[in-house]
Amino acid sequence: MQSTPGFVTSYMIGQMEISRVKAMAEKELGGDFSLKDFHYEILREGEFPLDYLEEHIKAYIACKKDPGKEGCKEFV
Repeated sequence: MQSTPGFVTSYMIGQMEISRVKAMAEKELGGDFSLKDFHYEILREGEFPLDYLEEHIKAYIACKKDPGKEGCKEFV
């Protein structure tokens, strides 16, 4: 069985990017990091460009640190 050309490459790039932003979130949030919440934030957006992934996780981290910050209602 053959896969679609580029499928494995795109899968691995996505995996590496998710691992990278996960490490960023773990470092920034320390003991407040929740794998369950991180997975929720990744999955709730559905399909999206990888460029948006880092932007979304940075917003999530900022809101976890300061829930009263403007624009954080979606993360509460």
